[in-house]
Amino acid sequence: MTKVIVVVEGGMVTSVYTRNKNIDVEVLDFDTQSFEDDELKEMRKRLDAIEKSKTYKDIR
Repeated sequence: MTKVIVVVEGGMVTSVYTRNKNIDVEVLDFDTQSFEDDELKEMRKRLDAIEKSKTYKDIR
């Protein structure tokens, strides 16, 4: 299964489309104001791990 990570900062994502049904989409939304500090730290930690990973590639 292909994994897609969407990071939201300073904007919004309204949809994610694909023709491949074997995709898992994970959204890290840093724009949400209702998160506690611990939740934001966990998301930042997750993003740091993704950015350091050799298996994920930034495709923007």
